[in-house]
Amino acid sequence: MMSTNVKKLFIDVYVTIFGVKVIAMNSHRLSGKGRRMRPIMGHTMHYRRMIITLQSDYSIPSLRMKRT
Repeated sequence: MMSTNVKKLFIDVYVTIFGVKVIAMNSHRLSGKGRRMRPIMGHTMHYRRMIITLQSDYSIPSLRMKRT
């Protein structure tokens, strides 16, 4: 669970960079996949996924570049 100070910081970043209005932010921790390294079973790194809900009339443009 993220603290409210961190959520406020992320919301401020989205407002200043993208100029959007954030309604809510949720996050959940995804566990890593299992990986076998010879006789030892290991795993890849865990990571956190952020879910950001914007106001209905705002959107963030795609950052992917089209191949030509």
